[in-house]
Amino acid sequence: MLKAYKFNEAELKTIWKQMYKNNPYLFPYSSYEYNAQIDKYLNFKPQSLFQKNLFYVYFYNNIPTVIMPLTLRKNKFYLYGDLVSGAGALDFIYRFDVENNYFRKALDELFSLYPHSKLEIHKLNERSKFCKFLLNNEAVLDEKYQYEFSMERECVKVIIPSNNYDEYFKILTKNSKSNLKKLYNRLRKNHIDFSLKVWKGP
Repeated sequence: MLKAYKFNEAELKTIWKQMYKNNPYLFPYSSYEYNAQIDKYLNFKPQSLFQKNLFYVYFYNNIPTVIMPLTLRKNKFYLYGDLVSGAGALDFIYRFDVENNYFRKALDELFSLYPHSKLEIHKLNERSKFCKFLLNNEAVLDEKYQYEFSMERECVKVIIPSNNYDEYFKILTKNSKSNLKKLYNRLRKNHIDFSLKVWKGP
């Protein structure tokens, strides 16, 4: 079942935060807090008058499994934030244990509501579960929705050996080490508290 929400509804906020929390497949641009900034400043953009922002949650057995944050403009759906400058990797929001079938059913219901619309996706991180669903189901999606896929660029990831930052620092180039040391010294000189957190992704 697909249910529509407005961004500032408390129920959507709760569902969103629960899905995002401790989910290694989602990225900072998928956080509720980041999208709240988009919601806050979107009205200052003149083109926002010609678009509609929609937030659909797909429920399976009354359990929310996928949030589709979307912007509809001229019969085209975009991921919410795509039409805003500065947005990075975008995605649907979903449970960490989401199944491909939930993505399929969510899309089926969306296009049953908007049969003449298209979904145009940009900035989708190739490590996301939704991206993997699209890549692994190209033939089926093409038959149903005239699906087209093109990879313009790949996201870079940092490999930290043994999940140890100190070990990672040792293998950096002399120039990289020098730049980092200058940055650390500047922060300390200005008495700025800082910490480094390394998050392990999927």
